[in-house]
Amino acid sequence: MRDLITSPNWRDSDLGLPLPDSGHAVSVAMPRWRDVVDYEEGEARVLSALSCGYPRFVIHPLVARLNHHIAQEQATSTEVVFSFPSAGVARRARLYLKRRDGAESRVVETGFGEIHALICEADHFDTVKSYWQHSGEIVSSRCAEQALTDEPVPRAAGLQAKNALRTQIAALAGVDAGDVLLFPTGMAAITFAHRVTGALLPGVASCQLGFPYVDTLKVQEKLGQGVVFLPRGDASDMQALADALGKGEVASVFTECPANPLLTTVDLERVAVMCRTRRAPLVVDVTLDCFANLNPFPHADIAVVSLTKYFSGVGDVMGGALVLNPQSDLYRVLRGHCDHFFEDLLYAGDAVVLQQYGADFSERFARVNETAARLCARLVAHEKVAAVHYPALTCRETYTRFCRRPNPGYGGLFSIELVDGAENAPLFYDRLEVCKGPSLGTNFTLACPYTLLAHYHELDWAATCGVNAHLIRVSVGLESFDALWARFEAALATLP
Repeated sequence: MRDLITSPNWRDSDLGLPLPDSGHAVSVAMPRWRDVVDYEEGEARVLSALSCGYPRFVIHPLVARLNHHIAQEQATSTEVVFSFPSAGVARRARLYLKRRDGAESRVVETGFGEIHALICEADHFDTVKSYWQHSGEIVSSRCAEQALTDEPVPRAAGLQAKNALRTQIAALAGVDAGDVLLFPTGMAAITFAHRVTGALLPGVASCQLGFPYVDTLKVQEKLGQGVVFLPRGDASDMQALADALGKGEVASVFTECPANPLLTTVDLERVAVMCRTRRAPLVVDVTLDCFANLNPFPHADIAVVSLTKYFSGVGDVMGGALVLNPQSDLYRVLRGHCDHFFEDLLYAGDAVVLQQYGADFSERFARVNETAARLCARLVAHEKVAAVHYPALTCRETYTRFCRRPNPGYGGLFSIELVDGAENAPLFYDRLEVCKGPSLGTNFTLACPYTLLAHYHELDWAATCGVNAHLIRVSVGLESFDALWARFEAALATLP
């Protein structure tokens, strides 16, 4: 297997290779800026080269095989099949399709354990696919592989691994293991948080404070009662939030701490005070450090995290977690809704892998903290760099108020803007000798033109929210600082 720390996939010939070299990889090599543009434009040159993709955006080949197998047994030639991890998820997808397209569909048993399938006319593929993408309630590649090969489900090992995961995450968060729920993806945890908090005040919109990861906003827009979107999280947005809460227009507040991709942090304490006056739950996404640097409690009522990213590190397994704050005034009612709605959708085999990979998370992340801080300090001083978005540089005072350490780390993710970005960003990206593709938090450094990947068809809108079309997001891995800086310095040196 290729060591992506010392030998990254950055050349033209690496287009489409899985990152990492695994049958369950969650990223794929897009080594040139033009590769990303052509991918978004649907060019066959790129699409035909992709061996995989991020599993919520690109249906994994093993899942596609499972869908095809079910279709042969239960669908007509004009229908498509989507497999889901439970009957409940499939029914939610059916309801989503009915609401969005007015289309009829059916949910069927598949004979593969709890997996159920939604079958609909092929014209509605994109709509069901959007539920798969946004909700994160998906069948994983390992789960599909088990179904196709009829291998026994590792139930006992999975149960043991889930208990270990809950215990580890609880220790990081400072709660009891019973207040940790596990999910098949980070987005599934966010979707569940949205469902649970929405039950407190049905029919009322949620609020997204700060510019978030794309699907966090889509969940609130498409799976609930709409969203009050306050993208900058500045003083004006804070006042708008207070006004919306005061008018009863907001049922819950979602924010990322720090935010992806601008790495800003809102004043959690102030937001929490406003939320409590209206008994509106505050949900904080801590994916970018998994409780290692920041403590969202006591301010957050719920914290969510993607275990796919830094926690696992390897980049070939997905998972998520939701953590309840036992000190929250809303704990009892939120706990009750969690108990009512929760389904264990995390495949046992994925839990085993997550537990193995995450065992050394704290040690790995301490190294990432140090390397990223040194790298950003160098980059921000470079004449070709216009801006570096990183908590130590963009929101240090606010960020450190919520850190759990006297000498906090600032995480491994940053975004960079270059001088004359329209010209220089593609040049720099093409010449940067690190792996390039979607996702973040891998043990190898991973870069991507984030705005193009996440908002290609709404670039003007993203710009109004402060997100530059030529922004490059970088997730720092376990390379040494000297080796990593040499790669960045060399790429910068080629710019005019």
